[in-house]
Amino acid sequence: MTREEFIEELSYTEYSYEIVGGKINVTTGDEEGDFIMYLPSIPPDVIFSNPGYVELNYIDNVPSGAEFNNKGHVFLDSVNVIEKDVYFNNDGGVYLKSIFNGWSDYCDFKIDGIDSKRLLNLMIKQGLFI
Repeated sequence: MTREEFIEELSYTEYSYEIVGGKINVTTGDEEGDFIMYLPSIPPDVIFSNPGYVELNYIDNVPSGAEFNNKGHVFLDSVNVIEKDVYFNNDGGVYLKSIFNGWSDYCDFKIDGIDSKRLLNLMIKQGLFI
């Protein structure tokens, strides 16, 4: 999906966004602040800063430059590839059904005393999901 197509979808759903440093920063979602889209892909360099959760269950690749700074969970049911510079800084959990068969917080790689999202971001940075 191109940037222009993604911005068109945002406009259609009336989700607010701004361009910050060349990235598309999604700032709102539906009435509850949740960002829900049934898209096959998203473009690179999208930041999610909405006040609710993010649900992108049909994408299979989280492209370069994506950041999740939203206040809720992130649902990525079909994702098999996560580029090395993707970052999860959301307040909720990360649901990666295709990779972990569930929540990253409750996977076999969980280490007591280490935040699961910190470990997930390290695994992404090392290129384990490319």
